[in-house]
Amino acid sequence: MTPPPSSHLDSNQCAILALWYEVNASLSAYHKLLSAFGGAQQAWEAGFEAWQALGIHAAHLARHKNKEQTSASIDRIEQALTAGQYQLIFADQSEFPAQLLQIYDPPPLLFCRGNINRLQQAQIAIVGSRKPTAHAQKTTFDIAQYLAQTGYVVTSGLAMGVDKQAHLGALAQTDSDYQGRTVGVMGTGIEVFYPNHHDKLFSQIIEQGGCIISELLPHTQPHKHTFPRRNRLVAGLSLATIVTEATIKSGS
Repeated sequence: MTPPPSSHLDSNQCAILALWYEVNASLSAYHKLLSAFGGAQQAWEAGFEAWQALGIHAAHLARHKNKEQTSASIDRIEQALTAGQYQLIFADQSEFPAQLLQIYDPPPLLFCRGNINRLQQAQIAIVGSRKPTAHAQKTTFDIAQYLAQTGYVVTSGLAMGVDKQAHLGALAQTDSDYQGRTVGVMGTGIEVFYPNHHDKLFSQIIEQGGCIISELLPHTQPHKHTFPRRNRLVAGLSLATIVTEATIKSGS
């Protein structure tokens, strides 16, 4: 059995997406399946018992058994791609940021909105407190603006506080050659804005030529485990990371 045909996706891409859906974007389960079967197509076509023998989680097994649900999920993504709601790039495509292939657990795909060319450019991450002091907010904004003016892309996690000021600083350009030099990495699915009141920031990044990405399935809601995953992508994309202000035990 093969995944449903797609005008956007070839059979191997459909298989990758089907696997990603059935393991609910679990990196460990996904890479275990690829290692065991040698490829996405073979892993997806493997039977329930073969997955069970690998110790795959019961919830993943249940999704793997329900092929109709998998096909429906791929259909929804295909419809969104056709409508231009977002883009989808895979790890073996030239558009995929090569630096992410060097991290310990690279994502097999990225959902994107905006200018994906930003992912190929030299990036510096700026992260820190969600409740920064006024001094830290100004410092963050100024550093981000300076980095964008010197040709770097400022990458951050779209959170409140330091993250927001990093994105805004990078966007605060009057020179068209340096506008939109920012990448936002989501801790949710590409269709879920979080924090909710940051929808204007999301729109501003996209409209000014920046890019927003997520490795998670489109409707994934915020959860405590999704933000460390986001953080590894922020760091993995970047040549260096600047922490402008944070507590000793912060996520930054």
